[in-house]
Amino acid sequence: MRAIDYTCAFAPAPASFTARLERTLQTLPEREVRRVPLRAALIAVVILILLAGAALALTYHWGVLDFLRGYTGEPGEAARSQVTKAPEAKPVIVGGVAFTLTDAAYDGERLFVAVHAHTDGVPLRGDSFGSLSGRPADEKAKAFASVGALTVGGKELPGDNEDFYPSEDGLDLYSEFLLGADAAEGSAVNLEMLVYEDDYAKMQGGVLSFALPGPTETREFTAGEPIALDGVTITKLDIKYTPFRMYTDVTYTIDPALQKFDRMRRQGMFLFLYDECGREVDGLDGESTDNGDGTYAIHEEWTLPVRAHRALTIKLLGQDSDIYGEYVFQLEEG
Repeated sequence: MRAIDYTCAFAPAPASFTARLERTLQTLPEREVRRVPLRAALIAVVILILLAGAALALTYHWGVLDFLRGYTGEPGEAARSQVTKAPEAKPVIVGGVAFTLTDAAYDGERLFVAVHAHTDGVPLRGDSFGSLSGRPADEKAKAFASVGALTVGGKELPGDNEDFYPSEDGLDLYSEFLLGADAAEGSAVNLEMLVYEDDYAKMQGGVLSFALPGPTETREFTAGEPIALDGVTITKLDIKYTPFRMYTDVTYTIDPALQKFDRMRRQGMFLFLYDECGREVDGLDGESTDNGDGTYAIHEEWTLPVRAHRALTIKLLGQDSDIYGEYVFQLEEG
């Protein structure tokens, strides 16, 4: 994990400010007390700035971008500009824990949410397999805090890719929700916040409400006609690029004449993505579905820099690791 340098939180003092400060000091009336040298005054200013930076570091709370760095590396400028700092949301107190929305982003498919859980000296533990901080869980902590389900447009959705990061005054929480493209900007979002003990006893819950941020700009690609591969036909291929993810939805059929038809039908297929240099791109989230009508669907997500005119390759593999074909497409700009 790349360390965050909080000493760079403030830019150096502008030259104009330094010049004005020097002129002011030079025009002060003479006194019998010893004058403070300009160098000493500037050093004092620098010390104050560093102390302010240190205070900022102690109270800094992880947001969406901090958590994304743990999964995908440094987010691009387009992603950074789309994160909404502290959307209007009133804090909610659950079991003595104050939950505050840190920031959020919606890319037209997924909602990314970061929440701070504040306590007055009471240690908390995050309910996930591990923290991006790499620190072990606080064994003294008896209470857990986590993000529950999300409700938007009357639909309840579970979270995924959950994580947490211990802070000086509580716990920073993170979760993602696959909303799809139907959610409208400004829709009421109700996020369930939970506090409970290790045996799930005395579970308490509250709701953190805020308006859904506006979606990011996207680039899309759709195959205009079926793609015939080796015993497999892709009947639908929809690809959507956002500053955060690349989302791919594939619907395919299997030729019943294929000797491995039954096994392929039972076990499903996998999608792999390769960049223009032939390097495999690590997948993030995916699922396969039997539609029950002789067609099968795959939803897969990847993270890679969004650039126009990229020649990307999708390969369809079976459980037997055989490649049943590949398809090269080019993402056009706009």
